[in-house]
Amino acid sequence: MKKYFNIYSDWEPSKECDLDNIAQGCLSICLEFIPFHLTHTEIIVDGVKEVVWLLSGNDNKIHLYREDKTRQTYYEDLSTTCFPEFSSLNSLVMWMDFFATSEYRITALGCKDGFVIVSSVNLPETTLQASWKIEHDGPISTVRLFQDSTLESMQNGFFSKTRKDDKIHLCVGNAIEVSVVYRDILKHGLELKNQELLPESSMYDCVVCSLIADIDMDGKNEVLLGTYGQELLVYKWEVASGNKGSYKLYHKQMFPHPLLALSYMDIIGDGVKELLVLTTNGLHILQHDLTQVRDICVERMKWVLRNIPADKLKEYLKVH
Repeated sequence: MKKYFNIYSDWEPSKECDLDNIAQGCLSICLEFIPFHLTHTEIIVDGVKEVVWLLSGNDNKIHLYREDKTRQTYYEDLSTTCFPEFSSLNSLVMWMDFFATSEYRITALGCKDGFVIVSSVNLPETTLQASWKIEHDGPISTVRLFQDSTLESMQNGFFSKTRKDDKIHLCVGNAIEVSVVYRDILKHGLELKNQELLPESSMYDCVVCSLIADIDMDGKNEVLLGTYGQELLVYKWEVASGNKGSYKLYHKQMFPHPLLALSYMDIIGDGVKELLVLTTNGLHILQHDLTQVRDICVERMKWVLRNIPADKLKEYLKVH
């Protein structure tokens, strides 16, 4: 049976969603391998940013697809040119994630044979700076690179995109054993002493998906795991006395069907993000309590007005 990679384009968000019109803009690329994980990311070519598709396959490769705008089509290009960390893969990549700045890119790969591979690449030269590798028992179903804080810092009474806490962590979801988080991977790599367990993550069949999001709006990211055992698990990082921290099971919720994917976005369009939970039987949309959201917004606006000079605030609002 033939396998295809279908790319739908030429759809304008302002227009009414018509499935027939969307189907007319479909480009089908025949694949010679069984596809697994599909994602997209940015590369820089001759100083210009470009969005590309990345698709892992059972041939132990990650395939890269670029857009040819002159011909209005897509084509496969050699992935190791822009992603040297993709060379010498010995197993099927089940999940990949990226964390990029203007100076470097961190790539995390979760493999079928239980290996987790993390690479640091200098940008824009795309030279491999460092790489770490560790083996787990069982396939790695999901990996997520993240930081603890979601807040922008303030410098001289003005917002800055630079976060005070720049440590990067890695969440590793396992299909068989307990899932873990590796803390501060740029400093410690994948050392076991910096591996934090996620309690009860192996009790509900296999972990299928993960998500990093600040779902309680406290400025700190939570780790969410979706399981085939129909359970959604939410973890918070808590620091006890002596600066020793650990992940605590903050909340869990059961669904009528196994979970497949998680996302956190403003799908309704009211300015507040919703938690989207995709199961084998459909999509669940979990909304925040709007009364609590209002109270949080009012309290934070009061803080902004008290702590930021009026001229700085006007300048920030003009820029954004």
